[in-house]
Amino acid sequence: MNLDVIGQGFEPATTITITYDNLIRAAIFTDDAGSFRLTFPIPESPSGEHSVNAYDESGNKIQLPFLMESKPPSAPSLLSPRNEDSGGWFGGFRPTPSWSNVDDPSGVTYTLEMATDSHFLNSILIQEGLSSPAYILTEEQVLPRGNYYWRVKATDRADNEGPWSAVFVVQSGIIPIWMLPALGVLVVLGSGGGAYTFIYRRRLQARQWTMLPELIRITRPGPVASLPMPSGPLALAPAPTRALPSPEQNGGPLVKKVPAKAKPPCAKAPSLESQVQIGLVKDFVGSIPVLQVSHDLVWLEQLIEAMDNPTADIYERVLEEEVYVTYRPSWSQHPAYQVLLEVASARPLVEGLDAYTESVDSCAVEAMELVWRIHASLLTAYPSNNLPDRQWRFVHSIAQSAVGWCRGLYLEQPTVRDYYFEEEVTPSGERVFSLVGGENTPFPGVILTELSEEEALFYRDVHVALRRAAAQDERVQLLAARLALTDEQRNQVVALISKLNGTR
Repeated sequence: MNLDVIGQGFEPATTITITYDNLIRAAIFTDDAGSFRLTFPIPESPSGEHSVNAYDESGNKIQLPFLMESKPPSAPSLLSPRNEDSGGWFGGFRPTPSWSNVDDPSGVTYTLEMATDSHFLNSILIQEGLSSPAYILTEEQVLPRGNYYWRVKATDRADNEGPWSAVFVVQSGIIPIWMLPALGVLVVLGSGGGAYTFIYRRRLQARQWTMLPELIRITRPGPVASLPMPSGPLALAPAPTRALPSPEQNGGPLVKKVPAKAKPPCAKAPSLESQVQIGLVKDFVGSIPVLQVSHDLVWLEQLIEAMDNPTADIYERVLEEEVYVTYRPSWSQHPAYQVLLEVASARPLVEGLDAYTESVDSCAVEAMELVWRIHASLLTAYPSNNLPDRQWRFVHSIAQSAVGWCRGLYLEQPTVRDYYFEEEVTPSGERVFSLVGGENTPFPGVILTELSEEEALFYRDVHVALRRAAAQDERVQLLAARLALTDEQRNQVVALISKLNGTR
């Protein structure tokens, strides 16, 4: 706060020195009546009584007390990681602790403490003077395997320390020690299973795979029995001759009837109805849109917009968790798909489509959970700066950045250089700005529009901070791995469709 110091009764036109706790704050001249007035901000100082002094060149001095408030700030509420959360498969967890803002007239700083015991007798991390309600552990501060307790307190500018928050415990190392031998066994079994699958596939490829049961099956010729080798030298035998009967033997001209060769039985041609059905199934298979779950999460917007009853505020409703996104492809309800289920040779494709549908649905669920966590962090950290009607693009672009980083497709550290501003002048002469992602970022294009210059700078800095926090989320790494596996499943499905259509 600002403090007004008003004095009178001093010598006219003399220098008055003002001190606060013996620290010189300013020097001022008195007026012709020997009066003065000075305003200065109170410096950071502990609670309790402090002295404000004024004295002139002759040694005349006056001292008055100033009482600094002693009300401590309230305790923060811990947000993330939540109590009993875990991360890091075998250890090396690197969480991003965050907590609620604490309001105090003088402003506050935070102290974060982590320990290996709930009484904090063995502290491993103490970070003081934090200005924001979050902290990102450095690479040197990653948590080895084990349980860790953490808490936070706020201290105002008058050195009033608030109470500690509740204590949360987190676990570094998701997989327990006793599972390590089991994992080793699984690896061995997986290697053997992979070899078996490789050999089995080679055998399958050696067979003639037919598209549909109505199509002609091409078979390999059977083995030819080997003939014994002759013992002597090879010689050409003379051509056998056959005596022709004389015409007189039959009492007339020679007429010999040769019995007609029996025709081999022919396969019954498929009926016209069957041919039409085959064609419809092939056309259906070739038209199946196999959704691609790319790292840019554009497919997530496609799923939202393909919902049964999309509305103008569908994205806001999704963010508020009023609408859940799932993958239920419309082609699975097509009559031709029901016919495909009855085709024996199409069973690998049907099984592949079912597995791929489940994987995409799981990716959608995990991607939406990531979006919700980012949205919750945004509203918690900046409750007075909501983004009405424009939250989806802002949150979605942060998720794009986090997934791209975990997939190893964009490894640059988030900085303000990833953005630029586009300025427009409205018909009324007002300058408005748009926050835009750079072309080489995972989120190119407009992020927010119709902002003042101050708002554009603010939301840019918020975007950078949330990108950095999201990139350290262990669950984003799991989502990136699931996307990679699902993309490989898609490649297998596309290959099966090509085979079934006879294009390869």
